[in-house]
Amino acid sequence: DTVWTRTFGGSGGESGVAVKQLADNSYIAIGSTGSFGIGYSSLYAVKVDINGDSLWAKTFGGTGADFGSDIEIAFDGGFLFSGWTSSFGAGFYDAYLVKTDSDGNFEWDQTYGGAKEDRAYSVQLAMDGGYILTGIKEGSGTRLIDIYVIKTDPAGNSIWERTYGGSKSDVGRVIFQEPNRDYMLIGHTYSFTSGGSDIYILKLSGEATDSPDDPHTVPSGYELAQNYPNPFNLSTRIDFELPRISSVKLTIYNILGQTIRDWSYDMVFPGRNSVLWDGRDNYGNETASGIYFYRLTAGEFIESRKMVLVK
Repeated sequence: DTVWTRTFGGSGGESGVAVKQLADNSYIAIGSTGSFGIGYSSLYAVKVDINGDSLWAKTFGGTGADFGSDIEIAFDGGFLFSGWTSSFGAGFYDAYLVKTDSDGNFEWDQTYGGAKEDRAYSVQLAMDGGYILTGIKEGSGTRLIDIYVIKTDPAGNSIWERTYGGSKSDVGRVIFQEPNRDYMLIGHTYSFTSGGSDIYILKLSGEATDSPDDPHTVPSGYELAQNYPNPFNLSTRIDFELPRISSVKLTIYNILGQTIRDWSYDMVFPGRNSVLWDGRDNYGNETASGIYFYRLTAGEFIESRKMVLVK
């Protein structure tokens, strides 16, 4: 039976294309809106609570047409939205990546592509702290569209870009990185088929081994670092290291042992990872000055440390 239904939008046209459940049982959804924003269409993100009631709604883009396609949760607890834009970039449409904080506030955006039409349909975290995207890139000559793969650094700057396909149209839909650092991509192809379109799966070789001073070099064991800065006033960063892909829970307690804030992730890649705490509880309320404890649980590993909030 239906538990609840909700609608979001205005007098224009809206569409939703992706949704993720978050650790606090809220949801983040993405799509596009013709009712809000400053352009013909804007990338549209909505966060709702467990009952579907709106917590916030944000638009991103410019004065042209901008569309959302996928959501990823960033290493710092913020959000990544992929899509395509005609407001920015070099072409008719360019692949588009937007980074926000955990409240949906804009931090940065990037565009990728050339003079024709390029789109990003999927974004995922990569093991080195950057991101991997796939979508389409319009070809030249007799080529129609190719599978487009973009690898970025943590700030969204392009490290490398590749296209894959044949003489007809080929589309990348979803990509992710495996524990051995190879990439798996799924989409569909018109180039390599006896008729119509076929499911297309590509396995791409991973990147070179990390250099010794790379912060995402895989460590030999689990470790929870002291937060920095400590004491802190506005926010503090909590770093931890994982030797393998792990489910992770980070919990902050007060001196009475009451849970103040927690984060849960089903899958975190090996390497050094960070969570930024803004001094607020799970409901967005500011917490009082005092001593707090934070505990990392990753598999069978459990470790706690103390920190001080001063206002």
